[in-house]
Amino acid sequence: MTGDRREWCASGAGNYLVDGFDNNDQGQGGAGVTYGSGGAVTTISPDAIQEYRVITSTPPAEYGRAGGFATDTVLKSGSNNWHGSAFGYNRIQTLAANHYFSNQSGLRDHLVRNQFGGSLGGPIKKDKTFFFATAEFHRLRTGSPLTYTGTTQQFIDFVDSGQYRTFMESDPAGVCQRKTGSACPGAFTHSGALGPIFKQLYAKFPGSFPLATIPDSYKNAAGGDYSSKLVTFPVPVYGQGNVIQTIQTNQNRGSFKLDHKLTEKDQLSFSYIVDQFTTSQNNGGGDSAVGPPEDVVGGSQIFGATWTRTFTPTLLNVFKASYLRHVANFAAPGTQGISSITTADALTTGFGASAGIPQSFTDNQFSYEDSLTKTVGKQTLKFGFRFARTRNGSSFYNDFYGSINPWSVDGLLTDGLADEDQDQFFSGANGDGSLYGASAAYDPTNKRAPDPYRGYRANEFSAYAQSDWKISPRLTLNYGLRWEYFGPPHNFKAGVDSNVYFGTFGTPTPTGNPFLPSDSLFGALQGAQFIQKDHNIWNKDTNNFAPRFGFSLDTLGNGKFVVRGGFGLGYDRLYNNVYENIRFNAPFFVDNAFGTGNGTAPIDPNLRTTLYQVPFTANAALASAGALPVPRHIDQRLVTAYYEQAHLGVETQIAHGYVLEANYIGTFGRKLVGLMNINTFNGRSACPATATGAQLAACTAAGFPNGFSTARATTQFGNDNFRTNIFSSNYSGGQLSLRKGYASGLQLLANYTFSKAMDQISDVFSQRNGNTGVTSSYNPAYDYGPADFDVRHRFVLTANYEVPWKKKNPWLGGWQIAPIIELQTGNPLTVKDTSGSYDPNKDGTRGNERAIYTGTGSQGSSINHGVSPANGYIRAGSWGAYSCPGNVNNGLWCNVPVQRNALYGPGYADVDVAAIKSFRFAEKYGFTLQASFFNVLNHTNFRKVGTDINNDATFGLATDTRDPRITQLSGRFDF
Repeated sequence: MTGDRREWCASGAGNYLVDGFDNNDQGQGGAGVTYGSGGAVTTISPDAIQEYRVITSTPPAEYGRAGGFATDTVLKSGSNNWHGSAFGYNRIQTLAANHYFSNQSGLRDHLVRNQFGGSLGGPIKKDKTFFFATAEFHRLRTGSPLTYTGTTQQFIDFVDSGQYRTFMESDPAGVCQRKTGSACPGAFTHSGALGPIFKQLYAKFPGSFPLATIPDSYKNAAGGDYSSKLVTFPVPVYGQGNVIQTIQTNQNRGSFKLDHKLTEKDQLSFSYIVDQFTTSQNNGGGDSAVGPPEDVVGGSQIFGATWTRTFTPTLLNVFKASYLRHVANFAAPGTQGISSITTADALTTGFGASAGIPQSFTDNQFSYEDSLTKTVGKQTLKFGFRFARTRNGSSFYNDFYGSINPWSVDGLLTDGLADEDQDQFFSGANGDGSLYGASAAYDPTNKRAPDPYRGYRANEFSAYAQSDWKISPRLTLNYGLRWEYFGPPHNFKAGVDSNVYFGTFGTPTPTGNPFLPSDSLFGALQGAQFIQKDHNIWNKDTNNFAPRFGFSLDTLGNGKFVVRGGFGLGYDRLYNNVYENIRFNAPFFVDNAFGTGNGTAPIDPNLRTTLYQVPFTANAALASAGALPVPRHIDQRLVTAYYEQAHLGVETQIAHGYVLEANYIGTFGRKLVGLMNINTFNGRSACPATATGAQLAACTAAGFPNGFSTARATTQFGNDNFRTNIFSSNYSGGQLSLRKGYASGLQLLANYTFSKAMDQISDVFSQRNGNTGVTSSYNPAYDYGPADFDVRHRFVLTANYEVPWKKKNPWLGGWQIAPIIELQTGNPLTVKDTSGSYDPNKDGTRGNERAIYTGTGSQGSSINHGVSPANGYIRAGSWGAYSCPGNVNNGLWCNVPVQRNALYGPGYADVDVAAIKSFRFAEKYGFTLQASFFNVLNHTNFRKVGTDINNDATFGLATDTRDPRITQLSGRFDF
């Protein structure tokens, strides 16, 4: 992709401007847009746009706030002449193809999309005051397939009839006989029927728990903690299914721009943009693939004022003031009091709203900036500053109703009792626990659910100086220096928030574990404690100087061979979601997590009974049981992340009307922010004193028959959700562009990019492999590999052809054909094993470990190119769990020797075509009819390949596609 720098930087690394005003999502770093996918927080009707610029080279010093790229949208202004438009766009299912997976399941998609609106501009007072306004309304109703892994009606009946209990206790293929060689009468007494809570929730929310519907995908293998890979049931347990996910969206957006000539030297301009939307969907509000209904209400608005003062023909001053507001509220109606219930096995259905819902966010920003431009001879000097004040308020009901995680679907159907029966029988007491894990929010000061509201304030400053110097007709330089300061936020209410602060950095205190890290950070964590602070949560970073340099050299002096290059630094603003979660820190808010899956002691039957209730009221029970909080820990040494950018390119005219451009783009991220759990380490749980079986034998052979300490650095909390900036990235891309200017009715643009993006972590929170944070604590280099957004090859061809037939006939002529062709390779994939017992690096955390390639040849040989990705993109059985060799850490632990993102998913190919008919009337009026065919060839572009070898139902299979062919009919009137 040429010109869009999102492909080589993480969330929040772009700077979006409109009329020079900030239009960035300060809350989610581009993930919390009003409506759409990534980018500016306020979307704008195309009818309001005069010009859209993307800074594809190193941006001048006047652009800041983000280290990646910059865009600036210029709004249309009014004039002495009246002008405007009216338009309508329509898409309906009758003119669209069905999704691939809908066809597979006999389902019918649904699509109705209408966009309509218009614009009007003209004079309020001739030669003095002008306006331009737009209004657009968007109504979208869609239904498309959602693929999930569910259980079967046969297995539900198998459990409810008591056959499950009988099979597990006495059948030769049951867990007792398979594991011990003999029957175990009475061991599964509690597993003889469906649980009352399951039956209650299934009756109320059947849409949250759809059953498997594709017989070819049925799997009989068990998925429990003890029965997994050991037991095969006589009935199918798991299978895939598809449901139609319906989404209803209403969006209203508009803009108004007023320009007023105050004096011959003073001009005022006012811009207002509003973008409001609501979305409702029939599922998607839970932590599983299919969940309860979800409603979202959101919107953004910008008001900006500009005063331009021309002192002299060579001296210009521009002052800007703006207000940006963004609101986003999320709710799952009817789920109050119900825990988020999801299993640790392959099942992707469950009950309850997401643990993070409901949420409501309001971001406000007031900014003021000024720039002074002075022309001195061949130089244009520009100086400027900016001040911004942010005020954010939000309510985040995180884990208010608890999260409950049974080991398997067996446990979910029996309210946890089937898993509990297995654990009690095989461990003799409380081995791995009745549940995989559980967590809940809690306020230790009043022993109730905590106050969800927080409000943060922060100040930001920047200043710059730059020069455009035309040294000669052939050579132009741009150079400058920018300074950025992003102040640490503070809560508007004193005495509420705290952070984890380190003790003394130095050699860690020995615990008896031979694998204890020697890192001084671990030593500092041993002395860490929660400290309440009202200001300066992390240290102020005031030395963010960003030099910029660029040049343009016309080598021949005729514009036919131009060399351009540049280098610069850009600093990234830390988006709010990274630090606002300190609300979840003690003393007023703790999110207590318990259970083997959370790296703590197992959950016993009494605690399971207390937790597994509707409505959920056991917030205090986890604390009483000894559960530990998981802090949202901001590194007190945090500094501002930045990018180093470099580009070098040539532009040459290769023939009359044809221009070829070749560029190298390099972007190198430094001190990027990511997550790392520093309250554990590799080998921590390699030899616990309670080790048995093969683990005990390995420990004995290594010289630790009695085991060794599994202690964390600190016992004040469990896993440490540590946000620090020790990460880096690099992107190198070669870009080729061929442009043909309009001539003989044809205009053409072709772009090809060959690139490589590498990093250790691609986003603070969202990663393609499902991890939160790096895999190996204190060893982020282990995760160095292709970035989640890495695309090695991308080709885009756009054209516009004016059909010569009857060209001069106003009724029959005036036709244009506009195709777009896109081709690109796929995004990276990481094959993993989320089994609850798989922990090769023995850090006590599970579910994020990589699998190992077990086939012949290279890892790429596991890609099955001979079949549809829906039937097996990755070959079944080609990856498996890794066993640590004896020559690595005595065989006690190891990191799986597989690079992160080692495979690449299916590529993308698309052809869009538009047929356009234009009419002109009396020179002033125009009417355009257009038929647009998106994915006109109806090529199936697969995505979302299952990479979890623990999920037999979806491993290796592509479970989603991009849009099939869609037809849009439109008409517009311009005057």
